[in-house]
Amino acid sequence: MVNTILKEADLFCPNSVRINFTIYQHPKIICGYSDFTSLANAITAKTGLVTYYGPSYIAFKLADQLGDYQVQNWQKVMTQGTDTVRLTASAQWSSDAWYLPDAKRDYHDNQWQTYAKGRVTGELVGGNLNTLYTLQGTSYQPNYDRKILLIECSDDSDRYDFSRNLAALLQSIRQPQALIIGRIPTDVDLDEEMLLYILAKFPILKTIPVLYNVNVGHTQPILTLPIGQTITVDATEKWVQIENDR
Repeated sequence: MVNTILKEADLFCPNSVRINFTIYQHPKIICGYSDFTSLANAITAKTGLVTYYGPSYIAFKLADQLGDYQVQNWQKVMTQGTDTVRLTASAQWSSDAWYLPDAKRDYHDNQWQTYAKGRVTGELVGGNLNTLYTLQGTSYQPNYDRKILLIECSDDSDRYDFSRNLAALLQSIRQPQALIIGRIPTDVDLDEEMLLYILAKFPILKTIPVLYNVNVGHTQPILTLPIGQTITVDATEKWVQIENDR
């Protein structure tokens, strides 16, 4: 019996993949990131199952201290049981071609950053910002209202894509509870100064907890977060906690 499904690599156009939504009759661990966003949110929206925004199969080949953090947190989330799971920042991060045998690794000290302080508990939805819009106007689009939003961008994004897609997302939501922003890859023309400039264009983001540079998405290591499950975001003390409501 298949118990776990991991995305192998980028799907490019996963919204064209056919899904048999009777999967809810035999629930499985379904995990991935990037273009997997559309599948994860569609499955959760249609079935109520929790899906996971986290490492793909190939990401588990990351064999260094970043890989250790990635695996340890994945195991904690997947074996949660009745306990809560507290997640915090890795000691370092990288944004390089780690999967190439002769790649030069470039490690940076890591810290999650606060844009707006606060703590809130709610259901998590979201994923890759470039992919979320492919669900708009369909029956697979998640209900964003009064949810905690997760967004991150891929290596081929730019500041204009990020700003436009964030505007489109926020305009379609009645009242987001909090915002988690994954760390921006170094290949993206979007440094911290420009990110803060973009966030300042949206007054709502001054009134809810906003945490950025979180270990989610297209930099290493990749944290695992549950789509469709209740989490707590503390943007003051800089941690995320997965609650035991499942």
